[in-house]
Amino acid sequence: MSDKTIADVLQDHFKCVQCGECCRVGGQIRISLEEAQEIADYLCVDMADVAFFPFQVRDDFPGTYFLEVTAPCFFWDKLNHTCMIEEVKPAQCRAYPFQCLTDGDCSFEDACVCPSFRRTVVASLMAPVED
Repeated sequence: MSDKTIADVLQDHFKCVQCGECCRVGGQIRISLEEAQEIADYLCVDMADVAFFPFQVRDDFPGTYFLEVTAPCFFWDKLNHTCMIEEVKPAQCRAYPFQCLTDGDCSFEDACVCPSFRRTVVASLMAPVED
C-alpha cells in the first residue's frame, strides 16, 4: 500500500498547459514580502506604488501581502493572454491547484477551475485500481 495521498497521485499525473484559466478567474493570492519585492524589481517599480501593487496587508498574516481579488488577476495580460510576471510569479501561483488544496487555501471546486486538473481527476477516476 502506498503512503501517497489522493492529491499526491493527482499531482504526479498533472501537467499545466498554461491556459491561464486560473488567472482569468482570479483569487486571493498570498505573497511574501520577498516575492513582492522580486515582482517590484522585475517590473522596475516602487513597491509602495499601489497602482502597480494592489496588495493588502492583514494583521492576521504578518509579513504577508494578499493580492486583491480581481477577475482576471491584476497581472494577467488580457491582450497576450499571459502572466506579466511569469518569471517571478508567487509560489502560490506556481503550486496551484495542489498546494492550495493541501494547505486548505482553496476548495476542490476552486481547483476545478483548472481544465487540466479536471482532466487529471477524471482520468484518475477512470483508471484501473492497482492492488
